[in-house]
Amino acid sequence: MYTLSKGGSDASVGYGKGPFVSLVSPPPIRVLCVDDNHDAAESLAMILRLVGFDVVVCFDAPTAFQAATRVPFDVCVSDINMPGVSGYDLARQLRSAVGGTALFLIALTARTSDEDRVKSYEAGFDLHLVKPADPLELIATVRSNGERMASQRVVPPPSTSLQRSRWQHA
Repeated sequence: MYTLSKGGSDASVGYGKGPFVSLVSPPPIRVLCVDDNHDAAESLAMILRLVGFDVVVCFDAPTAFQAATRVPFDVCVSDINMPGVSGYDLARQLRSAVGGTALFLIALTARTSDEDRVKSYEAGFDLHLVKPADPLELIATVRSNGERMASQRVVPPPSTSLQRSRWQHA
């Protein structure tokens, strides 16, 4: 957050929605899509990319877990019924490895019972949506929760050696 002063009044500049104009674009919302059905995963990714999200697709839980531990994602949309490691197991692994609430987890599944919803929440999912989900509802959910998560993401400061070299060449 930076403070600008003009004519004695201060104006805060940041990502927030206030009366002041932001000089910096908010970070892109990073979404991880996980589904063993390649068509379903790619179709969802295409929809999310069309509205400006940064999307990575994985077709199994182990690959998704590796991706999530290398790159910070804001939202993960995952199927539950996958061969080998289920979406439930992926959610548990992500919650323990990525750190609690650092990631918004959405189960997008064909499972419809109340018992399935309870299992989703117990595994660590924040939301349980049934396939086929309304694309506009899904986009709105990803956007609102992704913005919240992205705004909490820590961006490392530039290296001091880079800063020094800029000053030396100026």
